[in-house]
Amino acid sequence: PTVINSAYNRFQFWDGRASSLEDQSQGPPQNPVEMFDGTGDAWEKAVQRLRKDPEMVKAFKAVFGHGPTRDAAAKAIAAYERTVLSGNSVFDRAEVAMRKRVADDDSGSEKSELTAGDFATVLKAAFADKDANALTSLGLDADKDAGKAEEFGKRLVNGRNVYFGKARCANCHVGDNFSDNAFHNLGVGAVDGKLPEGELGRYARLPTGHKDVSQVGAYKTPGLRALLVIDPYMHDGSEKTLEEVVEYYDRGGNANEFLDAKMRDVAAEDAFLKAKAEGKEYTGPKPALISRGGRPVIPFKLNLTAAEKADLVLFMN
Repeated sequence: PTVINSAYNRFQFWDGRASSLEDQSQGPPQNPVEMFDGTGDAWEKAVQRLRKDPEMVKAFKAVFGHGPTRDAAAKAIAAYERTVLSGNSVFDRAEVAMRKRVADDDSGSEKSELTAGDFATVLKAAFADKDANALTSLGLDADKDAGKAEEFGKRLVNGRNVYFGKARCANCHVGDNFSDNAFHNLGVGAVDGKLPEGELGRYARLPTGHKDVSQVGAYKTPGLRALLVIDPYMHDGSEKTLEEVVEYYDRGGNANEFLDAKMRDVAAEDAFLKAKAEGKEYTGPKPALISRGGRPVIPFKLNLTAAEKADLVLFMN
């Protein structure tokens, strides 16, 4: 997972095994995939390296009053990670523009709802300021595309409406960092209704006595800030572009017995069970599989149009 805005995470790592950045920062030195060479105590070696560096020794004494230790190193790394933040996006600026528009309206007729005009206002300002960071994220050139503010304003508000409406993104990606800080099984990696071996997700990290089968194959909802620099996507990096991510959700993810309820057509599943109980014919979407508990699993298909998909990706950019 990205370090960007990790200060706002309730849990760290995809499976939430760390409850703080101080806890998270101690993981990499002990991980054989990252730093650990398989011999001795990984953190002891790391501290020894720090103690051999005069500048590090000096810095630790200035901050902590003593030389390098694992505890102090964990605190220092966590403190730094909390400074790696992303914000003030075009979306944020449009919300500010909307609030100013409403506040400046003496008639009281203006509504606190984002409009195409709010997006166009901030895009025009970005063009005037030659704000390449804001414009290139939308595929706009600061010099050549100045006349497209109104057009892109309409597309962005449409993408925003799709995000919070038909695409159901806000079922999980909510708040200022666009994450519910919960864990969901999206079916990532599932083939023929089965998850990859060992892909237990959050379930594996829950202590005995607290195991919840709904958390099998469930991974943390990532925030959506700085999406263009944290690719590839999903916990296994299987989706290379935002367009691929949208297509994944459009088809309802990959069916498996533990697919999250927010990814499923629960109404259709209930109708299937009702028809079966009453001995009637069921005519809705076909179940992808039947769970061991006898409940059908019917992924919820979004059925987004090509234009809706394009505007949704633009909004996420």
